[in-house]
Amino acid sequence: MSSQALPTEVQNQLELASALIEYVVAEASGRSETVCFGDFPRNQYFIGSLRPTPLAPDATRWLSDLKQKMSPVAAGLDALVKIPSDHSIEVWATISWNVYYRVRPSYEEQQTFQDPIRRDDEDNDDDSVGSPPPPSQPNTRQRERPVPKFKKLNCSASGPLVLQSHESGISVEAGGVNTAINAELARVGAIRDADPDLFRVGPRPDPELPNKLGAADMVSDQAYRRYWANLPDLAITPWAIRVDVSCEPSPEHIEHGRLVVDIVNVTPISEKDQVHEPFIFDTRLQLEFPSGCLAPFRLVSAPKDFRENPRMFGRGRNCAVEHADDTLSTTHTPMYMQGRYVTRETPEALTCELATDPFPTLEKLEVAMSSYELAWDQALSEFRLDPAWDDEQELAFMKDRALYFDEVSRFKHGLNLLRTNADVAYAFTLMNRAFERNALRAWRLMQIVFIVTQLPGLVAEDPMDQERETVDIIYFPTGGGKTEAYLAAVVFSCFWDRLRGKIAGVTAWARFPLRLLTAQQLQRFANIICCADLVRKAEPDIRLSGSNVDGFAVGYYVGSGGTPNSIQSATASNSGSGLPWAQAQDPTFIQKFKRIAVCPACRTRTVIVEFDHVAVVLRHKCVNESCAFSEGILPIYVVDNDLYRYLPSVMVGTLDKLAQIGIARKFGMILGSVDGRCPTHGYYNGKCCQDGCRETLSKVKPVGLSGPSLFVQDELHLLREGLGTFDSHYETLFQLLLNEAGTKMPIKILASSATIEQFERQVNQLYARSKARVFPGPGPKKGHSFYATTLNYPQRLYVGVLPHNKTLLNALFKLTESYVRGLGTLRGRYHTGPTFTDVSTLYSSCAHYFLANPDLDAFKTDLRDHVSPALVKDGFPQPTTYTLTGGTSADDVSGTLEALERSSAVSDPVQFVLATNTISHGVDIDRLNWMFFFGMPRQTAEYIQASSRVGRAYIGVVFTCFNPTRERDQSHYHYFAKQHEFLGKLVEPVPVNRWSKFSLDRTLPGAINAMLLHQQSQKLRSDRRNLVYILDNVKAMFASGELSEAEVESGVLTAYLGPQNNLGDPAFRARLQQRCKAIIFDQIETSVRPVTFVSDAMTPSPMRSLREVDEPVSIRLNSAGLSWSRVARAKGGGA
Repeated sequence: MSSQALPTEVQNQLELASALIEYVVAEASGRSETVCFGDFPRNQYFIGSLRPTPLAPDATRWLSDLKQKMSPVAAGLDALVKIPSDHSIEVWATISWNVYYRVRPSYEEQQTFQDPIRRDDEDNDDDSVGSPPPPSQPNTRQRERPVPKFKKLNCSASGPLVLQSHESGISVEAGGVNTAINAELARVGAIRDADPDLFRVGPRPDPELPNKLGAADMVSDQAYRRYWANLPDLAITPWAIRVDVSCEPSPEHIEHGRLVVDIVNVTPISEKDQVHEPFIFDTRLQLEFPSGCLAPFRLVSAPKDFRENPRMFGRGRNCAVEHADDTLSTTHTPMYMQGRYVTRETPEALTCELATDPFPTLEKLEVAMSSYELAWDQALSEFRLDPAWDDEQELAFMKDRALYFDEVSRFKHGLNLLRTNADVAYAFTLMNRAFERNALRAWRLMQIVFIVTQLPGLVAEDPMDQERETVDIIYFPTGGGKTEAYLAAVVFSCFWDRLRGKIAGVTAWARFPLRLLTAQQLQRFANIICCADLVRKAEPDIRLSGSNVDGFAVGYYVGSGGTPNSIQSATASNSGSGLPWAQAQDPTFIQKFKRIAVCPACRTRTVIVEFDHVAVVLRHKCVNESCAFSEGILPIYVVDNDLYRYLPSVMVGTLDKLAQIGIARKFGMILGSVDGRCPTHGYYNGKCCQDGCRETLSKVKPVGLSGPSLFVQDELHLLREGLGTFDSHYETLFQLLLNEAGTKMPIKILASSATIEQFERQVNQLYARSKARVFPGPGPKKGHSFYATTLNYPQRLYVGVLPHNKTLLNALFKLTESYVRGLGTLRGRYHTGPTFTDVSTLYSSCAHYFLANPDLDAFKTDLRDHVSPALVKDGFPQPTTYTLTGGTSADDVSGTLEALERSSAVSDPVQFVLATNTISHGVDIDRLNWMFFFGMPRQTAEYIQASSRVGRAYIGVVFTCFNPTRERDQSHYHYFAKQHEFLGKLVEPVPVNRWSKFSLDRTLPGAINAMLLHQQSQKLRSDRRNLVYILDNVKAMFASGELSEAEVESGVLTAYLGPQNNLGDPAFRARLQQRCKAIIFDQIETSVRPVTFVSDAMTPSPMRSLREVDEPVSIRLNSAGLSWSRVARAKGGGA
């Protein structure tokens, strides 16, 4: 990827990012220093080091294998070489490495080392006799040792490898290379031997003098020199290195051989020697092949895609390999430059033009889409010139070409609908006006095409319309505008609902699998929905602004710990689950429930939370006097009970809340089951939602109120395994009850996902729908389509690190410290923009991604206790550390994101964000541009999503630190560049099984209870509907026929098996019927359990959250278990 002719700002980012990467790698490999002081080099430098071959084999095979993974003795490469029969070729090999020899420290250096020890001794003079020294105090042996000091020698040797093909095989001659290596070792050995400071050992001639460095030897420089002069022996390390070479005929390729070349450390000294340094460092092997002799391996498991290159030149052995022309080179820090994928800028789709007269713009877009069909034809002509092009690739090309042609056809269909339906065009222009007000200047091509293609499905009136049934999935790289695309569909649907006569009720429900998503997403939803409401109010059309029409509002609907479920009445005791009245009246306390920081109307940080004690509502209020909203009251609801009684047009929340359908009768109001409206407290069903209400309730059911017509499911790929299975049962249960509440149209489902592997199967399993579609389809060439293209500079720089002779945790400490020091060193060198901003401020926020909480906790502790104090001691500001995990409170999440979004000054400290997979989704911080991975995530989608948190607006850097003990991590490291080249194609299919028989045990009680709460209760008189919660009442009503067991069972079967009861395998259907009958009859109708509520009578009780995969079990480890745990963590690289 060329860096020529780049914009100045990009050039500066690239130069600083590259310089900082180089600094960090140099610190960890030893390149940056000529002297290693204070420790042995093998303990300091872990990139590219090789330990000496053991003098004796390890006691067990597993120990030998573990050592070889954590600290290898050799590194090299495999290559496929073309060697004609009875011919020979010469491959030129160049090997480089570093060695260290020990020297005596100067008198001043030894004093510096011993001064802290002397001060510790003075501080402990008053300790009682016999008391042990504190743990931090060096022991006597340490005080008697000279401080370790080593000098580095750079080494390089070159020579030929001669490969000769015979009938019997391929012979190899590597003598020239090994001769050159020995000559180089002799050269550097002479330099070492001539050094007057070469370390000395051995007993002193005078037996009266101790051999250890004592206090008497440190009284003066002269005494110190005398000590060294009296040691008779020089510490000469007998370095020994060889190159092992083999070449076997390739069984897959005629006249090809598989060449294996390794650099091996055979220094005959123990790896634990306390005088010598037998390790070699920063090793590198380069092989230059005769032209045409180097052949590629074909990756059998590579994705089968005509756009991808399945060939790879060379494979690393304890390293990675880089290829250029006829040369292969090993590297211990492989890098991959991911190009910046950006939307095409023409034709431009300006919101201001689309908000007035959309047709000129859309017609230009239609012409451009049709013209792009020529790009497909041209690409096909080029592919056909490749001799390797085959029928299978042609078929795949034609299939993708047809997908694009279908997108063009659907765009034309949507455009025609705008031309022929005035209300559709009206809603479309209002939607654009809302986004214009929300400061969106222009749509990206992917967004506007998506919006127009969705119009037929969003406005369909026929329940059998296939566009309505189809699940549409947006698949686009992170930061590409997916959120705005489906937000446009949401806003259009809000306007369309009003224009078609829906005056109230939920229009759309946007669900996210993780709570962290909604912390930022709610602000984005609030911004656009509030802007849409201001546009609605300004319209003269009474369908939009009539006095009986509800305004647009946003409801925040999340799992436990986010916001209150309700607010207790003033007379209630504080023993309930709601927010106590006294706390609701505390103006300071209720600020913890503030869920947006910026006013959507005036865009100022002037939002507070107020308690309306009359309506019993927590309100978000803007205190800016010029705010466009009346009295500053923002249409945002954050309490569950408020969502039920005010029915905001858009609900934003976590997926797990869907389980409320099985435990909360008020949830039925979301479905559209509303009896009337309390003049003080909002809509109700049966009784007012607010306890203690004394208003006279109107019995007139509102006309034009119905349930949601649109689901937006973000991060569809996270609906997997148990969560996905549970959700699938509740999804179809919701659709059934929505239909029974009066909404006959199938709900339209839009989704975004990080993977489209087997997406049809996932959609079928989750929603029991047979048709799914991905937008946009791929372009004719990799990284290029009608909608977007790849620029000639990186969006992210990925760097791979596999630590040698150092645990993963300790390696990450070193890398983190080097990152901070390097950033400080580079400050002031690169500037950008009209304000001459220091580019280093763009890299002063760093995320650390951990696969497990224990590793995060261990790192956080040592970061606080060791790394940060060391940095502060050297003059760096104390780093600020934040944590984002599943256990982080909503307040802390919001505070962290706000802090990260604030601009930083050069003098500000570095910000660390220690996170688990919680950070993988929805953290959109432009200033977060550096990331360390503590091991490779288990799922490729997780890795893609997490690493996408950096590099959104500026060039991002990702250090992937692999765990050397894990085979999968080793494989990813050895194939680093190729793996990242294929990254999007390596995402695993989402595992979800709707028909898991044991899943019935968890979801069936909730389904049965939901039928009682939302279907059967609607048959009762309004004042009796809440009786369906009470077991004795339900038993009596079943016995009297007021409630119908047959209707409950029929509804449950339909929810699981579809209208024809024919989905799933026979065994699942039989088990469902048997379990349903058993629960209704045994656990409800004839129950003898001494409980009050129906939900408590069922075993297990209905799920309160879809994340209730299993009941938690506490495990306590005894001393043996704790010991085993420490050993296991050490093997896993955790400490």
